[in-house]
Amino acid sequence: MDGCRAQRRQLMRYLDNELDTEEMILFDEHQKECPLCASFVERSRALDELLERTLAPSGDSTQSAAFVNRILDRVDHAGSERDARAGLETAPALSLARKLWPLAAAVAAAVLLLWAFTMTRQEGDSEQTPPDPLLAEAIDSAGETDSTSPLRLPASPVSDAMRRKAYGELSAVLARLDAGPDEELVRSFEEETHSLSEGNWRVDMMLIGALRREKGPALRSAIRLVGHLAHAKGLPDASHSLERLINDGPHASDAMAALCALGTERATAALGKLLGHQTHRRRALSLLTSMNSKNAAGEIAARVQSEEEYGALSDFGAACARALSRMGEPGAMGLVESCARSGAGHGFARALAPPTDEFAALLVGILPSLDGTELMAGLGLASALRIDGAVDVLQARFRERVVRKEAPHLAAAIGGPGAARLLVDLYQGPVSLRERRDLNAALAALFEHYPDELDETMAALLGEFQQEDCEVLIEMLSQARSRGACQALAWIVATSPHLAPDAALSLARSGSGAALEELLRLLNDLRLCREARVAAAAAAFHIAGPSILDQVKKSLEADQGSVSDNRTAFAGGVSAVKRSRLTQIGFRKLQNYISRQTE
Repeated sequence: MDGCRAQRRQLMRYLDNELDTEEMILFDEHQKECPLCASFVERSRALDELLERTLAPSGDSTQSAAFVNRILDRVDHAGSERDARAGLETAPALSLARKLWPLAAAVAAAVLLLWAFTMTRQEGDSEQTPPDPLLAEAIDSAGETDSTSPLRLPASPVSDAMRRKAYGELSAVLARLDAGPDEELVRSFEEETHSLSEGNWRVDMMLIGALRREKGPALRSAIRLVGHLAHAKGLPDASHSLERLINDGPHASDAMAALCALGTERATAALGKLLGHQTHRRRALSLLTSMNSKNAAGEIAARVQSEEEYGALSDFGAACARALSRMGEPGAMGLVESCARSGAGHGFARALAPPTDEFAALLVGILPSLDGTELMAGLGLASALRIDGAVDVLQARFRERVVRKEAPHLAAAIGGPGAARLLVDLYQGPVSLRERRDLNAALAALFEHYPDELDETMAALLGEFQQEDCEVLIEMLSQARSRGACQALAWIVATSPHLAPDAALSLARSGSGAALEELLRLLNDLRLCREARVAAAAAAFHIAGPSILDQVKKSLEADQGSVSDNRTAFAGGVSAVKRSRLTQIGFRKLQNYISRQTE
């Protein structure tokens, strides 16, 4: 009923034929959307017809006019003749009553009109507001028995000739403005329609009507002006007219820009519909993105969900996802909601990767406020995009027992030092045996997924960890037989002499092919220190036995040669016989080391 309140003032003017052409068009549009106003107009017109038939003169018009004058004279002297009329005979009184019935019918019809209006109001609105002033004035004038003025409707304020002249002037102005640039459009329009404004013409309403009436250059000017004046002049929402022009006319691009300038909910919805139009969808997406509002983000997000192809986003769906990522917090929320409803998180990640710093910060910022499927969708999207800031949210939600099962896998997907540190930290907390296995597997998967980042991740961890943390890290890696875990342990053997024996022993206990492969690679690395080489040799011999004895000897001989060449603590001239003896001594030490470590 709110729309009816806005149109209430126009309603009686519409019935009295006082609206100009453009106002008439706008009210007709309102009737199509408001059954209450349409019903009232229909009843009012029916009552008008009844009123005309009731007051129509019958017989000789001269006699009727004289009769009405006599009745009005008697009404004027009603107060002074009240007593005299009380003594009149019954027959003349009845005759007078029969002749007065047309005037009584007019009053009754007016009262009936008021009743119809009141009933219509009560159907759509429970508020008891007074009727329209124009209607009240008409009823009051009909009920004034001491007035000699006949009941009449107001005349139209302007003639048809004046209206045609005004619209012709506006049409000519619009046609001239088509060639002008945007910055001069509004100024020229206001200057050239100044005479119309001085004549009390509603130029803004005439401009809205021009969207339906004009063609060619004048229509294009009207469309552009509606877009430029929408906010400054408070123009009515012309979304329906603009939407029709997009579908039916040659000025689709200008009409879409005008919808964007209107910025109303109805205009945004109209642009949202165009996202499904093969010809206009790219332009509509660009305009909705520039609006940067919650409604616009909602329209794009709704379209994204329908742009999935076999579990992935189509090209246009990916473009919509990228547009949402540039729309601030409403866009980030739109992406999360779309992921939650469609389950196509990886498709979104492929479209958005690599994420901008602004979007990453926005996504991390809204994660704490999410719950349920939206939280899982947001965390999944953050992990697929490898946003480091989501690690802290994962840790907090894990300890809140919200994402206990999913946290290890999401951390492994994020990767990097922060996620690895999180997994080690959670492993040392109060967790169940099953959760420990999940954390071990996730840490191994982290190195498996991102082998190129192993050096950076392990260096960061060993640079921050205390001795006990390093021991936990080795313990977690030793329980996994994957190549990623073996590579991480081999990295510890090669780079940390004081941790090399423990890491090599973990590889030996693993006994996997990947572990042996990493150990043999270490034996061929001449850059290794003596402690690392001996530990790797012992672990390899424990896994493979005598089959790799020759390779172990070569590695130890290379180690002795390296010691001699570099003039370290064992520097000095060493003959081949003595070098062989040193190798044998080293191998006996290796055997003793193996026996001690494997007891």
